[in-house]
Amino acid sequence: MKKYYLGLDNGGTSCKAVLFDEDGKCISKSKRMLKLITPAPLQTERDMDELWQKNVECIREAIIKAAVNPKEIRGLAVCGHGKGLYLWGKDEKPVRNGIVSTDGRAYEYVNKWNKDGTQEKVFKRNFQSILACQPVSILSWLKDNEKQN
Repeated sequence: MKKYYLGLDNGGTSCKAVLFDEDGKCISKSKRMLKLITPAPLQTERDMDELWQKNVECIREAIIKAAVNPKEIRGLAVCGHGKGLYLWGKDEKPVRNGIVSTDGRAYEYVNKWNKDGTQEKVFKRNFQSILACQPVSILSWLKDNEKQN
């Protein structure tokens, strides 16, 4: 039985699926453009149900184009577009639209943390600066602006 490996990438503008054979040769690929939702200035989001559908379409198309048996796919590698926040509810549904890594709604929190020393304390522990698009910033914004979520 042959072995195949599937790569799935959710980027800033599209999702892509690529199927490789066991020698690392690309045997098929598929791509779907993703819609960006901008509900307000500095806010960039994705409909998580649509994102799921686009991923499913890409995977299905890559498999069909390659004419391989899905049971021969031995591994899946997934990568995403960096930071942001995609909340999943206890009801097994998205809590709200996903917040994309280009989102800047939480910039005021980062400014505050720069001024009050929080940013410096965090950097000493993990050698990273806090950005507006990181979950800690977005969660703080959501806590203050979307209590229901």
